[in-house]
Amino acid sequence: NQGILTSGADGISVHPYGFRFPEPVNAEGYRIIRQRLDNAGYTNMIILVSEVGYVESWLNSRGYVVGPETELAQAWCFARQQLIDSASDIKVSNWYDFTDNTGWGIVYDDLSERNTYAAAQTLTTQLAGYAFKRQIHLTNELDYVYLYENATGSQILAVWTTPDRNLALASQRHVDHTVSVPVGVAGTYNVVDITNKVTPIVTGTEYLDLTITGGPQYIPLSRPLKTIRNFSYENSNVAFRKPVKNSSEWQSYEGFNVTDGIFSNNLFRWVTLNGETYPQWAIIDLREPHMIDEVHIHQHEERIDDFTIEAWNGTSWYTVYSGTGNTDKEIEITFTPVITSKVRLNVTAGNDSTGYALKIFEIQV
Repeated sequence: NQGILTSGADGISVHPYGFRFPEPVNAEGYRIIRQRLDNAGYTNMIILVSEVGYVESWLNSRGYVVGPETELAQAWCFARQQLIDSASDIKVSNWYDFTDNTGWGIVYDDLSERNTYAAAQTLTTQLAGYAFKRQIHLTNELDYVYLYENATGSQILAVWTTPDRNLALASQRHVDHTVSVPVGVAGTYNVVDITNKVTPIVTGTEYLDLTITGGPQYIPLSRPLKTIRNFSYENSNVAFRKPVKNSSEWQSYEGFNVTDGIFSNNLFRWVTLNGETYPQWAIIDLREPHMIDEVHIHQHEERIDDFTIEAWNGTSWYTVYSGTGNTDKEIEITFTPVITSKVRLNVTAGNDSTGYALKIFEIQV
């Protein structure tokens, strides 16, 4: 409030170095900035990435072998950074560097192309005219599936995996493995890697078995996805990455973690202050009116006994669902459809009278 918010600036410029890989930048960087801006009433201030890059020597320190492997890993990071930024509403993302023989550039000083150049061409070709729609969650939080859609309704998936940052630094390299990616219908899918190599893969089900790597692969869909893991696609998780206000929080376990899309990492939970009296609540601002009829609450531990789900009518809260005596860690509820721009989880009793802290990974609406 003493600086940029009174300066007349239209945006904030960041250099998201220090996260080791692109994926944590959103949850641990952009989202925190946006929440602070939102809390101060500056929701519409934009974030620009004025510099970011991954030099080969850094990737070598994380377990990739110097040479063709680190050059390829840099190309993977380029594509993943652009995908993460597209999903985080970053308006401009500047890559460092263009020409460099020391492991930064997308081309060498003589303008001969590196793998990163091919990755840039493939990404911009595959996703030209497309916009990020949502993340599809697989069983492993290290695996990413992003769904993109264009103005005509055509859709493309971008799929990749990431290193485990819980490992020692020198062992933080990805592990290739096979996953089942939801594609909606059986058929042949042309999978495109970062070098623009096309591999046809046939599936007889609505899932495509794919070996994923540290490099994004693009899968044009034969028709739009309509259901994802029992969620209606058009209405699934409108709370994703929306701002959150909450009654209390312990240390860095802040309320906005319940809309970050991370379901099983203990670092990204909402934890209330231990011993606080009830009610404890979290308000999710959906930004605009949505018709909703379902809420899923994913707890780290079963702590919620009695609670209500409430909707905002423009002037006050009204209850759309009441739960008592809950014993489930995963709470899935449905109710008569309502149209609202805000949703409140209001917990009125926990499973310990002394007030154990609530521990919630995610709230889906």
